[in-house]
Amino acid sequence: MEQSRSNSTQAEPHTQSGPGGRRTGRVIGIVAVSVAGLLLAGFGVRQLASSGLPDATHRLTLPETVGDGTYELSKDLSQTERADALGRALSAGSRTPQAVIAQYASVSSEAPSVLALSGAYGQFANPAKIRQSMMDGGARAANATATVVQPEDITPTGSDTTVTCQAVKILSTTAVWTVQPMCAWADGNTVALVTVLTAETPEPTPENVDLGRLAALTVKVRTEARQPIG
Repeated sequence: MEQSRSNSTQAEPHTQSGPGGRRTGRVIGIVAVSVAGLLLAGFGVRQLASSGLPDATHRLTLPETVGDGTYELSKDLSQTERADALGRALSAGSRTPQAVIAQYASVSSEAPSVLALSGAYGQFANPAKIRQSMMDGGARAANATATVVQPEDITPTGSDTTVTCQAVKILSTTAVWTVQPMCAWADGNTVALVTVLTAETPEPTPENVDLGRLAALTVKVRTEARQPIG
């Protein structure tokens, strides 16, 4: 992770030229404000027991690209006050948590979108409860007004990793109602929340939310970002 930070910490968010680029910039603004707040709210829901912690075998990194190269790292926020606050929130139910927060921009100019990754690595107890806590936090965030799609556990085809996903209705920083889908994974060493927002945001209805697709992407991001220690 240290290598990727040295190249990307000061990078500006990826934007496209023309009207679509301006819209993409607004989407990035929505993500920056809301996602970390959702995660912090989630981890504040419960104080998780820190007994029986697993060995530290993996860490959470920030690859230059995720999703098989469809998203590229545009902003590393792991050294911000927001990340420090996340680390402190996690400390009650873990050992040596290190927060990781980043934004990724799609490389396609035809379908601009932003992927946000907020999480941490360390030694965590009760991964299933952590996933549920993140969903609870998403529904309680200050800019969230309703849960459009209730939390559900999804194990994508061909994977042995279960993620918990939901979608909430939020009021963006540009005063536009939108739907924010999110999926979370948690294991003994890494936990993270993944969200994706597109420039053409759909109407906030359950029919327009494809949590299965986001779950598959989340598992792929986990495979790419979760790396052995040493």
